[in-house]
Amino acid sequence: MKIRERSYSGHSSRPKPLIHEEFGGELWVFATPWGNSSVGQIVTDAIVKYISAARGDVEVTSPFEFMTCYSSEANALRVATLLANDLLYRSENKSEYATLIELVVLWKKDKKISWVQCGGPQIFIKKPGQDLCALSVVVDNSMDIFAVNNEISPLPSMGLGLESSCPLSVGSCVMEQDDQLILLSCSKTPRDLWQITDSDIDLQKMIQKMSPQVDNRPFWVGILGN
Repeated sequence: MKIRERSYSGHSSRPKPLIHEEFGGELWVFATPWGNSSVGQIVTDAIVKYISAARGDVEVTSPFEFMTCYSSEANALRVATLLANDLLYRSENKSEYATLIELVVLWKKDKKISWVQCGGPQIFIKKPGQDLCALSVVVDNSMDIFAVNNEISPLPSMGLGLESSCPLSVGSCVMEQDDQLILLSCSKTPRDLWQITDSDIDLQKMIQKMSPQVDNRPFWVGILGN
């Protein structure tokens, strides 16, 4: 898989995800740092290290159980993320909050895409000739804040490192060769996003459609596919 991505600047700023690709486009890590940006690489390295072992069928000791409701790949993503959360919590935030990492990790194996998400970006899938489908979405905390002219800075609702445990969205689905994933980090989901057609899967077209509907808030969008 390959990534096309772009940021849109509004009245405030939003950190861009640190994007890491591994195994010829089979594994993708999107780590968005709030605070110490260098921690994003530490989290990414920890996740890639665990997935590399799981991918090679190496026995790895883990304090986290294998959950039968998830696929092997989804389980590996979940465990890798929980280990990264523990590392970040102990090294950065145990005494006081210093940093937060929003995280999405995607693992494409054959015709199956598996994901783990804690915070943004949101994950959608677009199959040719079909409507957009949400795989995993998250609500920004800024929606709870009232401001004149909607000039509210992004405020993540969840991420790695804040507590010794963390909420995760985990899952898998079929992803055919011509399917594409749309990743969106934004405090508000533009309504026109749900109405995009196959010919609209273009960064410039998507930004032109979405930017008037986000109240001048910053956003990041990525398109992942073949």
